[in-house]
This record gives sequence, structure tokens and C-alpha cells, in this order.
Amino acid sequence: MTPISNPRYPDYAASTLSLRNESPTPATTGGSHVVITSDEDSPATDEGIGELLQATATSQGRLNYYYNKFITACQKITFLEGQKEGIQREFDLTKRKLDETEQRLREANVDRSKLNRLVDKLHRRIDSIYNQLGLLRGITDPEDTDNEKWSVYNAESQEGFDPNSI
Repeated sequence: MTPISNPRYPDYAASTLSLRNESPTPATTGGSHVVITSDEDSPATDEGIGELLQATATSQGRLNYYYNKFITACQKITFLEGQKEGIQREFDLTKRKLDETEQRLREANVDRSKLNRLVDKLHRRIDSIYNQLGLLRGITDPEDTDNEKWSVYNAESQEGFDPNSI
């Protein structure tokens, strides 16, 4: 028994209305019905029944609304769980590509230092060849000694000079 108080009839605040679910299934599944009993001598009974029916309808409407939201949320969760595997594959692929790119960058930095050493070696070789050309010029044109860079003396004093390379 659920007592219903009605402010319009304070003398009949003790009027009672009761709800009984006479079905073994819960009301949310739509498989039940409600029995309303009341004290017939109370003027508050008609008002109380109306309020109770209105509250029940409102509650049922809210229940349906939240039930539908729950079902929609469950469907979204199910959909997302289905998408999880594809998303995980895409993540793994992206991570692998990132790791490969980082590895290539590390290799490029190593290659860059190797390249810098090679360029330095080539510059030294070009300088050596340039000096050897100067030596040849000094030998073939002994009159051109004003430029010390081309002189035989300067070429012989260069580090790594090999007189047999002429």
C-alpha cells in the first residue's frame, strides 16, 4: 500500500491507493498490468487515482525514453566493439610505419656522417690533384714561379706529396 496525500483534501490524507503487479514479468517488458484499489468513501480517491495514473504514464514515458537510450547505447557499444579490431590493425600499421621511418632517419644520420667523411676525403683528394697539377705546371713552365702555389718547392713541401706520382 502506498499512501497518497492530497493537499486539496488534508482530512483524507490517510486515503490509500495500492499498486500490485500481478504478472511475474517486470513492467518494463510490457507483460504486466496494474491493479488499483482504493477507499471508495474518500473524495481524494478520484483525485489520487488521476494523479497516480498520470504519474504512472509519465514514469512509463520516461522509462521508455531511457530504455531506448540504453538500447541505442548498447548498439553503439556493439558497433564500436566490432570496429575495435579494424582500429587496432590500423594503429599497428601506423605504429610500424612510424618505427620504420624513425629507423630510416637514424640510418640517414649515419649515412650523412659517412657522406660527410667521404666528401672530406674527396676534397682532400681534389686538393692533392690540384697540387700535383701545380707541380706539373711548374715543371713544364719554369718561368712561371711568381705564384708560390704552383711552384715545385711548394708542391714538394705539401703533406703526402709523392714525387713518383708525376
